[in-house]
Amino acid sequence: MIRFLHSTFILCFIIAISAPNVVAQSNIVFTAQKSAEKIIDSYGGFNHAVINMTRDEWDIVRSWEGFDENAYLESLVNFKASFSEDREKRKISRQAKVLQSDCNCWVEPDESYTTMVPPPGLAGLQ
Repeated sequence: MIRFLHSTFILCFIIAISAPNVVAQSNIVFTAQKSAEKIIDSYGGFNHAVINMTRDEWDIVRSWEGFDENAYLESLVNFKASFSEDREKRKISRQAKVLQSDCNCWVEPDESYTTMVPPPGLAGLQ
């Protein structure tokens, strides 16, 4: 019984060590190229594809003769503009916090304040 357990342990140990090597060596390379139209359709349209495509997909779409640079730039501008209202609200909120803040973030220096850099004129610095 002990021999059986010992042999089973050794066998399991060998399999556990060699399994990652087998998986690492069996990297599957998908060489099937999708067409640019299929890539764009898989994202549900050109505008979504512009925002979500991977680099490999971009290589295929950019080399496509039907690729429209102006439509691409327009999609990017529209995507950025979709956040403009939210950005403006955040900007106003930040400015309001700065103006209404009583956080004592800035401490006005007094005579007890020492600087890390000596003022000009001391120690030969000018």
